[in-house]
Amino acid sequence: MLALWGSALAAPEREAVVSTPTLIDPGCPGVAASQRNGEAEPGLAEGGGRLYSVWQQDPSADSVGGLAVVAASSEDGGRIWRTRTVPDLSRCSAREPNDSIGSRVVEPTISVGPEGRAYVAAMSVEPYSIRVSSSPDGRQWRPAVELDRSSIGEKVNSPVVVADPRRAGRAYLFWGRFDDTSLPLITLSRGSSILVSRTDDAGRSWSPPRVVADLRGADQSLQHPVPAVLPNGDVSVAFYRFDLPLPEGAPLDVLAVRSSDRGTTWSRPGLIGTNTNVVPGVAAFDRVLEPGLPSAAVGTKGHVVFGWLNTSEPTGGTRFELASSNDGGRSFHPRTIATRQRPALAPALGFAGKRLAIAYYQVLKPSTRHLRVGLRLATLNGSDHLRTLNLGQAFDAERLPVRSGQTGANEVPFGFHVGLVTERGIKTASLVPRPVAHSGASDVIVTDANGR
Repeated sequence: MLALWGSALAAPEREAVVSTPTLIDPGCPGVAASQRNGEAEPGLAEGGGRLYSVWQQDPSADSVGGLAVVAASSEDGGRIWRTRTVPDLSRCSAREPNDSIGSRVVEPTISVGPEGRAYVAAMSVEPYSIRVSSSPDGRQWRPAVELDRSSIGEKVNSPVVVADPRRAGRAYLFWGRFDDTSLPLITLSRGSSILVSRTDDAGRSWSPPRVVADLRGADQSLQHPVPAVLPNGDVSVAFYRFDLPLPEGAPLDVLAVRSSDRGTTWSRPGLIGTNTNVVPGVAAFDRVLEPGLPSAAVGTKGHVVFGWLNTSEPTGGTRFELASSNDGGRSFHPRTIATRQRPALAPALGFAGKRLAIAYYQVLKPSTRHLRVGLRLATLNGSDHLRTLNLGQAFDAERLPVRSGQTGANEVPFGFHVGLVTERGIKTASLVPRPVAHSGASDVIVTDANGR
């Protein structure tokens, strides 16, 4: 274990507000119960000289999900942005009235191919389905394709799309399917599998789903696939596995699989680490400080890293857990970087040259009433020296839009998602609440860290 703490970097060079006042028709069903002009779950991706951000628009105040997914695109490195509603991911964004599409949408994810084509996937809610759309330039979007749908006794969850960085028109969509819907939270459904579908024609068609890993019929669950496509076309995927019922504070296993035939067959899952990021003592936001999702980074020579954050005490240090592979995901080597920083949330990874960049939220003042956080960027070079940069203003998390109709001590902010790109300098996408936000409850901010 390396005991490190950061040295400060210069302030970021530029920030841009990429979200706009809502594009959703005020007559759309559900508007009255939404957090109007609010955003949630921001993401960021780049490719082919284009930069894209995506987010959930107008999150519900009394249920799960927003009324639509909005995408913004830039062709000048983030100076000028154009926004569009991604069609057919929810009823409010449908090109034509369609009650078979969910009334709300959650978990938007975006990836961009080498030609600049963007792929956006999300889960529509009530009814639940996995849907994906694509665009060559961020202006015109294909009608969304439905790849899977919840049925009696089964549910879908956790979509994530990833484009092949070297092969135009190829992308993969991963998601989860659960065979026990008796539990109230779909994130704790028993018996599950990770599925994948592939497109080779820029999203016009998608292959029938194939099983990546399977635990159906077991008192265990597989959650949150995180894929990485290597330069040679091989695919590596990490995900969580845990027992049910899940004991409080129990660690989650982090597993990985790989495919060398474009997702047709997959290796047996191998253990690459554990996640114990459960932070007691922050009573007002105890459900916010849950285990963060893994993130992935791929180097130019095929070096793949999966990373996550571990924190054991509310005033103790944060451990950056990294699992690295130099052989295409056949084997992984664990690495722990311990810091004196307070608990951290929602890491996003990327390679900036030979440096590994990690964007995350830092908990600044945990208490029973407030959770003050700030966006941070850490870079790790070959000498294992961790450098940190403060990105933007700190804020109280309770100012962000909340989810699931939870109130009082159990409100859960939507904002703990960070987008990160590193191809042409380091940039992040995140949320800021009032009073910094100008158009509503929150704004999506893209910050240019100038590669330092």
